Amino acid sequence: MRAQRLSSRRRLSISVGFGIAIVLVISPWNSVARPQADSQDPAVERGHKQFEQACGFCHGPDGTGARGPDPAEALHSAHVPRSYPVEKLLTGNADAGKAYFNGAGGCKNCHSPTRDFAGIAQKYSPIDLQARMLYPAGRHTTAVVTLPTGEQVKGPLLHSDDFEIALRDASGWYRSFARDRVKVEIEDPLAAHRELLDKFTQADVHNLFAYLQSLKQEKQ
Repeated sequence: MRAQRLSSRRRLSISVGFGIAIVLVISPWNSVARPQADSQDPAVERGHKQFEQACGFCHGPDGTGARGPDPAEALHSAHVPRSYPVEKLLTGNADAGKAYFNGAGGCKNCHSPTRDFAGIAQKYSPIDLQARMLYPAGRHTTAVVTLPTGEQVKGPLLHSDDFEIALRDASGWYRSFARDRVKVEIEDPLAAHRELLDKFTQADVHNLFAYLQSLKQEKQ
């Protein structure tokens, strides 16, 4: 009996030791393999690509900073100085930017250097001007909903998916409608800007900014 108990304990010890060995071997492998799997997430890759296109020209392709700060470090500082030197942003060619404005960029279809953009470089600091150029604000997407009766309800778009559309009407009320029961038209004044974010090259951004920075004279 005693021999059997010793044999059982020996087998248990061997089994436990073998199990610990497996854990020690597998754990480091998992710690290495998991980040590799995460880096292949399609959403991460799409975000990385968009960051490189829209942000990398200032913040570096890997986000560690270039002419602009490291975004993570900027979070700690809580602000970007409004007196950011224009020399760090003004690296493009104004003539090439003007050609892009009037040509491939399609900017002239909505803007004019002698009307809404007249003297724009005097209205905003260099860093604000570049931010507004890439991510303009202040113009809301509008939804126009036509009911089965023919009545139209129009207002700022608040929610939209495959099943429901919601807006705030002229009297300020929140109103939602089932999409399969109404006709919906979306008016997005910034759609062209969003499309450009996928098309901008670093040269386009620098050149276009240089051109806008040259527009310092107000319309007479």
